[in-house]
Amino acid sequence: EAEDSIRAGITAGKLADPEGAKVALGHALFSQGKKPEAIAAYDSVARNSKQAPIARLWSIYTRKG
Repeated sequence: EAEDSIRAGITAGKLADPEGAKVALGHALFSQGKKPEAIAAYDSVARNSKQAPIARLWSIYTRKG
């Protein structure tokens, strides 16, 4: 349910923090055991955003876990 809601928000394109939504999507996917999809969500965060360092750490953690 969380995954669907976050994807809908990203698709609509009217988010205050779209990069934060990608991190949240990664969390939702990771909690469902969808590691490859979670990594893709984390890696899609723009490198110049304030969420980039967090997304990078989560990506590393997901790859190791």
